[in-house]
This record gives sequence, C-alpha cells and structure tokens, in this order.
Amino acid sequence: MKNHALQDRFAPLGCAATSVLAAFLLLIASTAFAQEGKPTPLLEVDLRSGAMERIDESALETDSALDAALAEALGENAANFSTRDLEEIERQIREQIGRERPRSPAQILIFVYPGRVNADRLRRLSEISVDVELVIDPCDRAVCDDAIGKHIELAGRAVGKEVHERGRYKVVFRTLIVRAVVHFREPETQEHRVPMQDCIAAAGKAGAGKKWIDARRRAAEEFEPLVARATSKAATGRRVQLMGSPTVSRQGGHAVVSLRVRASRGQAEQHVIDAMAAAMTALRENPAAPPTSEIEVELHTGDRAGPRKFRAPGHSIALWVDGEMDATTLLASYVREIKKQPDGVETMDFSADSGTEEGEEEADPSDAVAVLSANFAPLGDCARAEVERNGAFRGVTLTFQWSGAGSAQGVQPREPALRGGELAACLTRAMASIRLPRHGGSPREVTYPILVKR
Repeated sequence: MKNHALQDRFAPLGCAATSVLAAFLLLIASTAFAQEGKPTPLLEVDLRSGAMERIDESALETDSALDAALAEALGENAANFSTRDLEEIERQIREQIGRERPRSPAQILIFVYPGRVNADRLRRLSEISVDVELVIDPCDRAVCDDAIGKHIELAGRAVGKEVHERGRYKVVFRTLIVRAVVHFREPETQEHRVPMQDCIAAAGKAGAGKKWIDARRRAAEEFEPLVARATSKAATGRRVQLMGSPTVSRQGGHAVVSLRVRASRGQAEQHVIDAMAAAMTALRENPAAPPTSEIEVELHTGDRAGPRKFRAPGHSIALWVDGEMDATTLLASYVREIKKQPDGVETMDFSADSGTEEGEEEADPSDAVAVLSANFAPLGDCARAEVERNGAFRGVTLTFQWSGAGSAQGVQPREPALRGGELAACLTRAMASIRLPRHGGSPREVTYPILVKR
C-alpha cells in the first residue's frame, strides 16, 4: 500500500514453470482488498482434455459451504450465482483460442476468488469485480508479443462488455493480466495489465492487441523523454514559462520530475502548482509511470536572493488536479520549500506563519503528513473495515489539530456523514498510536485524504 491510496492487490497463483494458466480473479463485494490465504476456485477447465471442475459440484466441504452461502446471499431463485455465469465466457474463450490459434495459447482456464472468503461477507454480495489472468507458454519475444496481442483481442471478444447484470448482483470485468516467460537476451517474466475496456476496444480490430503491446513497451523504454515532452506541452497549456526542458528520472517504483519556471512574485504560488500539475498530467498519460512520484519546481522570480525550490508528492498534486483538494490545503500541507541551511536542508511551506519564537521549530504540516504516510497501516486498516461495512465507501478526508507536543487532537472525518460512526472511532484510535513530531508553534490543522481505488 503506497502513500494513502488503497490499491487493488491479488493473491498470486502458484504454478510450476511449465504450467499454463488463465485465471479469472473475482473481488467480492466491491472491495479494494484481496483476502488472505489460498484462492477459492469456482471453475477449472483443462482446455486440452475438456476436464472441468465446478464449485457447484465440488467434493470439498469448504467449497460446498461457500457455494451454499452464495445461494443464501442471493436467494433461492434464478438470480443465484452459478458457474453457468462463467461457463459461457469460458466457452467463448475456448472458441476464440481455436479460431485465432496463437502460437503460445492458454491451456488451462481457472475462475477463482483472489483468496478465501467467508459466508458472512458473501451475504453482502452486490458486485463481483473480475480480473482475467492468462499465463502463457514460454516463448521468444516476437512470438510472445504476437500471442499476448491476440489474447488481448480474444478476451475482449469473449467478455463483450465490462458490466454483466445478473439480477441481484453484477459482474464487472476490470483487468486482463497476461504473464509470460520471455526469451530475449535472457529469460524474464513479463506482466501486462490491460484494462478490460481496452481489450473490448481492441476486440474488433485485427492487430490492435499487438499495437497496445508496442505502445506500452515504447512508453516504458522511452519513459523519460516522453514524460519530459508531455510535461512541456502541458505547461504551455497552463501558461507556465519553463526555463528549459524538464528533467525526468525513474528508479524502481518511483519517478521524479524537475522543472525550472520563471514567474513574477505575485504569481509564484499559482505557477508552482500549475507546473506541478503539468508534470502530474504527463505522468498520468504514460502507462509506464511508476506508482509513486515526486515533483520539484525551481522558481525564478528575479529576486536577489536567487531561485526558490519547491517539492511535493505526486499523489497530492493529483488530488488538486482532480478537484478533490483545494489549493490552500495543497500549499499548506503538501508543497514544501527546500532551503539550504548551514546545517543541511530545512523544509517549509508557502504559509508565512509567525506563531513561533526565535529558535523554536516551525510547525510544518508536510512533516506531519510524511509521518502519516510512513505509518499508514493502522489508518489503512480502518478504511479496509469501512469498505467491508459499506460498499459505497470511496474514501475519507481525515482532519485533526497537530499539537506542539506531537499529538493529534480533535480527530474526525471532514465528511459529516462519516462522523460519529465506527470509521471515526477507528481513525481516532489509529491516530493515537502514531507519534507526530514535536514543534514549538501553536496547533496546526492537518488534512489527510485517504482514497479507495476501485
């Protein structure tokens, strides 16, 4: 879980190196969290022999109990969950593989939950999110690219549409995941995650799947120059005057975009966040962008003191771009000014608070936010529990007063509808377990959004 965006995570399927699997991963009750433990198979088909095992007819007591819980959750009528809902798509995938004849076809098809689920949770079933996972035979790069491209198209044709209504519940197809061992210079495992809407769009166009693969590979191999050019274009659209091309670096799961900007003193704040928004827009447009990012702006106003440098995490800029955070909160809590001091680097925000005496440490909300991000687990547990209680839950904006003693006071959700309930109580307990930095100023209000990604 990175920062405070709750990511979909699925339990991996174990298999031998020679196994070929295609798995549908079902995420229950619209939650963004995979259950712990082994997956629960619903339907398993050997595409070569035609052998099939259904949860409806399972000899395993645990799976039979799970199937009974599904029937209880949905009622004894035609709307009951059945593997028949999956078998039609399985049949179409089988036909598509036979028609397309990819050089590395899938051989086994499995429909599974991403983990063990319990009957109580199934009683709240209203929506099943589905990921389609294909693991294909080892192949060289050219063969793999062609096979993966064809599987993108055939999956789109078999699924047909993202949402399948089934009476009292609906099945929503989210992502196609294709994994392959590719022999290029050295064998490597590649994974492609294709939004199902892209699969469906590619379904009616020969070669569209291969073009998708080529575009994603180019996005990854030319990530830095592509993001730099896209940032410059977005900055021009926002009337930000750049002093040279942005610089982009990527290491592991983190990217950094740096810009040099010229602006008048009166426009400093707006130009800084507009420049950051341009970089965030460019990162979002590139499918190879890593999950976390940081954006740095060097601001030149002609002041004798020289340029000023500001930095902010990418997720906070994204919230502002999406209209989910106002500029005042962004500047006060997330954008930090980096100043070189004799004893190192000091961080401060735009606000000119003078509530500290000389020699006292200033209360910088970004310091508190950094501690929360580093100790996110208990807050994430609260959000997880609320997702399970409330399928419509999309997130919460946590607010509190950060005292000079390093404690959080008056912890509560900003949203009135979420106050006074189990979520609010859980967040209060979680904040009590997190030690914030001490400071010499008056209490500062801190806003911390927690989003649930569907």
